[in-house]
Amino acid sequence: SQYMFNTFAMISLFKFILFSLLEMRYLLTIWRCRNREIFAAGWDEVRRELSRVYSYFYGALLGGLLIIFNAMEHLDVIALLFQAYWVPQILHDVRQGSKNSFELRFLLGISATRCLTLLYLWGCPSGIFSGDLYPVLPGAPSPRLCLAAVILQGVQVA
Repeated sequence: SQYMFNTFAMISLFKFILFSLLEMRYLLTIWRCRNREIFAAGWDEVRRELSRVYSYFYGALLGGLLIIFNAMEHLDVIALLFQAYWVPQILHDVRQGSKNSFELRFLLGISATRCLTLLYLWGCPSGIFSGDLYPVLPGAPSPRLCLAAVILQGVQVA
């Protein structure tokens, strides 16, 4: 049990470092490419807009954590909703009129790896949240939730 905790703690730490260093930098690079006119307005405008981007990001993060904390009994539904992460890209592609903006291999790989956490937490009856080390997740184990997550991934990728 303690070994599993240490493993998950290290995985969480590495995921946080990966997000902090690479993914946030990637988001800022995309933001910079989409908002080139702000750089022409001067550095004060760049700082103002960048502060707004960070405020929205961390405001959404804090708001999301508050919602999760206050709706802990519905955590399974919230986790399933978080699996709809391809929806903004689908809507963007529809608005831009583009088709197949990602390779199928990339879509399948990202979808599978991001779905694995939900499948483990709500599909494995003797996982880390079995009540020994951490409290039992609401509704776990839930084969229906796991099936819904797989179907949702399939619908988004298709």
